[in-house]
Amino acid sequence: MIVAAQMNGKIINYASIARDIGVDDMTIRSYFEILEDTYMGFYLRAFNRSTRKQVKQSSKFYLIDPGIKRSLERTTRIPLLPQTSAFGDAFEHWVVLELIKLSKCFSLDWEFYYFQTKEGAEIDLVVDRPGQPLLLIEIKSKDKVTEYDAKNLEKLDDAFKEPVEKWLLSQDPLKQTFGTTSAMYWADAISILP
Repeated sequence: MIVAAQMNGKIINYASIARDIGVDDMTIRSYFEILEDTYMGFYLRAFNRSTRKQVKQSSKFYLIDPGIKRSLERTTRIPLLPQTSAFGDAFEHWVVLELIKLSKCFSLDWEFYYFQTKEGAEIDLVVDRPGQPLLLIEIKSKDKVTEYDAKNLEKLDDAFKEPVEKWLLSQDPLKQTFGTTSAMYWADAISILP
């Protein structure tokens, strides 16, 4: 469970974890599958329209609640301070969970993925919404976002061979546009999704 907490929101490399712990990678894989089967966590698959290629790519793993992660790490009494990586990770985790929960609550039949290029550029969420363009979402915990925060969304536009909508979600209350990316306060985005 502690390893699962450490890997929360990260791409799972079973072989690397197995080497560090001293067991085989199938054991690690089965432990993560138990967490998924017991609804303690879920996988966020890599986006690819080719099912064959998608299966080959590694998934990210998220625990079902940020509080579980903090409890397993024994950090519940340590305040999450803005502008720290722990705060940014927790904020991203929470927004991902809220969007997935909203989708299930309204029976929207959406599928959620992440996207990463071979060079390592990443988009936090790709939302496949039937009958609508793909929604690419970058999540930042900042109070003030700039054009720089939308760079992955803007430069990875060509990686998708279909129409896309791009959102930069943050704690910045000012609605802005950077190129073709709409930057907005996270709660405003959640309220207009369903």
